Amino acid sequence: MVTATIRKIGDAGDVVDAAVGAGANQVSGPNLLASDQDTAYRNALKEAVADARTKAETLATASSSTLGKVTAIVEGGGAIPMPLAAGAKDSSVPIEPGTQKIEATVSVTFASG
Repeated sequence: MVTATIRKIGDAGDVVDAAVGAGANQVSGPNLLASDQDTAYRNALKEAVADARTKAETLATASSSTLGKVTAIVEGGGAIPMPLAAGAKDSSVPIEPGTQKIEATVSVTFASG
């Protein structure tokens, strides 16, 4: 098995063509992944916690109470590659770039007063 990492999506079709031309009789993929998935996931976690705080503050205000400190955080979810077709380069083997949706979910428990 041979694995190739290609940084330019426009080169992917040529790489597949070269592999087949060199005798490859099975091609699996390509798997299109963002190179900065870890950073994107950490940012999604920060946004999830901020969203939980905003919602908890709204609930506290609506119930005439105050929001205390965080007492627990449970992480759930993760990076979910969801490629969406966005176009193609002219090539004998078309490879379509797309987008990835990286999500994070958290359950946050706050003290209330």
